[in-house]
Amino acid sequence: MHNSVEVEELADHGVTLPPNMQGLTDEQVDELKLKDEWAEHCQPSGGHTQNKDDIGRRNGIGKTKFLVFFSTVLINQYTSYLFNYIKSLILLMKIFCVQYTY
Repeated sequence: MHNSVEVEELADHGVTLPPNMQGLTDEQVDELKLKDEWAEHCQPSGGHTQNKDDIGRRNGIGKTKFLVFFSTVLINQYTSYLFNYIKSLILLMKIFCVQYTY
């Protein structure tokens, strides 16, 4: 899955459920007496919203709108920084290789 989609799903629906709970309905989880041990520990700081994952892959504890916005801005800035840094490194490598090929 593409990373931006993963980040969006993480923001909307929270962290992934344990593998033995993924894809099960609430009734199946109750019937099998399964429990997400990490649900209490992996809640977003600054509050959360309940947003059930239709696929049943994530725990449904998503970030608030403000945290989603803040995370998105932060990720976009970091991605832009990395892109520019890599571009600069490639340019330096080209200059270095051209100077020392003769």
